[in-house]
Amino acid sequence: MPLAERATAHHDAPALAQLLSAFNEVAAGVQGTHRALIERVEELSRELEVARARADDAGLLACDGTVTLEILERRAILATLQRFGGHRDRTAKALGIGVRTLGMKIRAWKDIGLVPHHL
Repeated sequence: MPLAERATAHHDAPALAQLLSAFNEVAAGVQGTHRALIERVEELSRELEVARARADDAGLLACDGTVTLEILERRAILATLQRFGGHRDRTAKALGIGVRTLGMKIRAWKDIGLVPHHL
């Protein structure tokens, strides 16, 4: 479920979105000394893990039988691909898979019409 939908469906989603935004700000090197930056990134990482755990506890990642692991995988890959502007190397690295594996998955989805051919 996209973050925007989760934000309206679950009260922890806005906090998670806020943490992600803050994390990205700090990670991008917004003001402060090197040590302060490192400390802030570590603090936000801990907070993000707590928020994720709360989301998991609330059942946001639990399947109800209508969404398969294959569908969740495709959504994660496509969302990450979009986040990195279609850059497959960065997408694969972020997902912890090989570029070749990513390419084969996308090609298979194209062949059966699950994703647009321009990917």
